Amino acid sequence: MSNPILDIIFGGADGLPPGRTKAALLEHTIREADAAGDVEAGIRARMDLIECCEYAGLDDKAIVAFSWCLAQYDARPELFESFEQHDLLWKYKWILGSVLPFPAISRERIEEMCEDYACRLERAGYSRRSANYMHWRCLREMGDAECARRPFDAWQAAPRDEMADCNACEGDGIVAWHLLLGDDQRALEAARPILAGHLFCACVPEVTHAQVLSPLIRLGRREEADDCHRRGYRRIAGNADYLREHALHLHYVTWRGDARRGVKILEQSLPLAAATAVVGDRCRLYWAVAVFLESLVMRGNRRRKLMIPADLPCRREDDSYKPAELAEWFRAAALATAARFDERNGNDSFTRGLHEARALALAGGATGDDER
Repeated sequence: MSNPILDIIFGGADGLPPGRTKAALLEHTIREADAAGDVEAGIRARMDLIECCEYAGLDDKAIVAFSWCLAQYDARPELFESFEQHDLLWKYKWILGSVLPFPAISRERIEEMCEDYACRLERAGYSRRSANYMHWRCLREMGDAECARRPFDAWQAAPRDEMADCNACEGDGIVAWHLLLGDDQRALEAARPILAGHLFCACVPEVTHAQVLSPLIRLGRREEADDCHRRGYRRIAGNADYLREHALHLHYVTWRGDARRGVKILEQSLPLAAATAVVGDRCRLYWAVAVFLESLVMRGNRRRKLMIPADLPCRREDDSYKPAELAEWFRAAALATAARFDERNGNDSFTRGLHEARALALAGGATGDDER
């Protein structure tokens, strides 16, 4: 039975873009539905919330909502008759990607989720291709190239079906794979159809533009790197769903020695990082900020005016900072978090990746405009 009050709230949410405002309205709807004992409305609102959060950098909220929906589906699948099974499984795939940047979610739990997803696919009559892909992606993100080889081969061998990621997302994954294996040339070859505009989707080429900056630097292809930075950053600026990419662009302008551009990116991205619950994204951004500030110190900056979010403990009322001291605060925060990821992953890939990014960024220092 239709609930007029809930329908009004849903109608208001439908017209909003993904973001905190829409998420808050859907969360209000969920509370109203739960209070009224309307499970079907609660399902509908949570399914909408998952999609909203996945495109707004609110992964923690999506994980909670999906866990509730999956438990409801297992207990009373008839309540999901208005949704295609494909819809719930597709959201499961999103959630497998969303749990990775939370170190409190153990590697064992992530492996269990990958296997559960694979079993649900098989029961629904789908290929294991997307399950193999997600298992490979999870192990790749955890820096375990050796263990990731088997699901990679299985993914490549399995037939495509409607549960498979699009060619653009899969292509971007191949770029990340070659970077993990240390093969810059093959990574850029894999990125070529994406950068040329032949493959694209909701998040590609945005993530690819950021991914290829480091290999382009290492191979001395500066003009191409400049182009990827210009085209890539303007597409993600201010979007909390791309904090990891913000960090990569900040590393790039640090390498370029462009202090003015670096301050701009820092001040645009820090409020997003301070507000996010996505631990891994915040860690990477804090590290990029620390490296940029370190580069200012290396160039003789002893004090700098910066807009730091008010909710960060390091913020000063006069907005005047010693870059060395501020860098140390962000560096310590990032390294403490990185250690948690290393413990979860069972290797040192997270911390090692941070130090490799720092070494590359500080190896540049091309002359830039250092005045504010």
